[in-house]
Amino acid sequence: MDVFDEDSDIVTYAREQDALQIGAAKLDFIHYIAWRNKFSGVIISFKGSSNYEGLKETLVEKFGTGKKDDYNDNLGWYGVDTTIILEYNAETRRGSLMFKSNKIRVEEEAYRKEKAKEGAAKGF
Repeated sequence: MDVFDEDSDIVTYAREQDALQIGAAKLDFIHYIAWRNKFSGVIISFKGSSNYEGLKETLVEKFGTGKKDDYNDNLGWYGVDTTIILEYNAETRRGSLMFKSNKIRVEEEAYRKEKAKEGAAKGF
């Protein structure tokens, strides 16, 4: 894996050998995310409604119907260990598929709250 981007506690990796296809959907890229050296998730980017539909069909086949967002057409699957979110913007014709570790998400939130508390105690 090669480092794609680094930003403070988050490092994004990419692999050249990844097959950029899931089911019928063609993908733009797959990035692997590490927070404080712990694997925390995957972000997949794609473009076009046919690729969105292909990913949605594959996800429904694998994980069931999913939950539709109240405000847009995003779909989510909420498991014990992992949250999966499929997003698509019809205007830009761009979308993403995210797999996020729930355990690491909780750790990240606690860390950010602690840092905010420390910052508030020291003043601005």
